[in-house]
Amino acid sequence: AFSGGVDSSLVLAAAYDASGSKVLAVTALSPTYPARERATAAALAQSLGVRHIFIETHELTQESFRSIR
Repeated sequence: AFSGGVDSSLVLAAAYDASGSKVLAVTALSPTYPARERATAAALAQSLGVRHIFIETHELTQESFRSIR
């Protein structure tokens, strides 16, 4: 799981150093995840040379998620 933040970027870099092209960065894509952070995550993964995909999470369709306060 790769958010593009400091922690997940460090883990991704370490994973890539250890496993090379076997690494796949996966980022949850959601309306709750700002577009600028999505762009940052994509740029970071690309700069590391890591394959990166986004997966739609659809959590806003879940009542239990929407009702959290």
